[in-house]
Order: sequence, then C-alpha cells, then structure tokens
Amino acid sequence: MQTIEDRLVELSGSYGIGKGSISWRWLHQMLCPGLCAALLLGPSEGSASVILEYRCTPDIKHECTAAGCETMSSDSGFQQAESFVYSPETGQLSACLWTNCYAGSATVFAGTATDTFTVVGQLLPVRPGNEPVIVTLTIKTPLKAEQADDEHVSFTAAWGYGGEGLALDIGECVLSR
Repeated sequence: MQTIEDRLVELSGSYGIGKGSISWRWLHQMLCPGLCAALLLGPSEGSASVILEYRCTPDIKHECTAAGCETMSSDSGFQQAESFVYSPETGQLSACLWTNCYAGSATVFAGTATDTFTVVGQLLPVRPGNEPVIVTLTIKTPLKAEQADDEHVSFTAAWGYGGEGLALDIGECVLSR
C-alpha cells in the first residue's frame, strides 16, 4: 500500500513541488495534521452531530371540525396507532395512521427567525385501499448548545385535511443520529 509521503513525492513532480521554494516535506508537515484533524473530528455521516431521522409519536390529539376541536383521550389508543418519521437525508416523510402507513417525498420549509421547520408531503398508502393523505409535520429544532445533550424535540402534525376537518397531533420526536 502506498503511503501518503510516497503519493506526495509522486505528485510533486507533476506540480513542481520540491523543485523550488516549497518542498514536499513542508507541504506534508503543513497539510497533513490539519487534514487528518478535519477528517477525524469533522461531522460525518452517522456521527453524533448529524440527525438521520426524527421519530415522532403523539402525546395529545385533537380532532377538529368547523364546530370546534375535541381533545381525544389517551384511552382511544391514538398514541400506539399514530406515528411520523422524517429523514432529512432522504427527504422522505412517512406516517402510520391507524390502519395503514403512508410514505412519500416531502418539501421542507425552514424559518430563519424561528427554531422550527415544517415538512409537507402528499403520502401514498403502503397497502392499497386508502387514498393518499397530506401530512404537515412541524418540528422544533434543537439549539446548537442542546444538540449533544437533548435527544428529544417537540412536534405538531396535521393530517386528514378535507372539507369536514382535520386531525392535530402534538408530541415528541426522538432524534436518531
């Protein structure tokens, strides 16, 4: 296997390095420590600083119509029957809503003055038999100081848009890094 030094020597002939005021040893001594530190310490895929997924489950549910909103009790089972997952890396949003799960691409809207972002998508049913569903998922982003410590953030989801009303779920997302 070729070492970094051997590769630098090989490349130095192509660029005139080592033939003038800059030697390959100087270049190696100046670049390698910084490059190695950047590669070892910088964020990378799967590192603790990169959020791979937001897995969200509701604590509170409201079903709203033109007449008003009704808060559903936890006895209704919505906490086990509904969940939302957003992957920033792939831009995919998925939702399991009672009897079917839905998935699709999402559009992200991020406010510069707020610490939230909103993901909107028309999701297709995984199993046939249901119509596509539009889901809006707003997630509170962790502050820079909290990123290393806090693995939970709050969310609000709206779905079931239609002439008759919609459902609002409020709860917590677990961050997957």
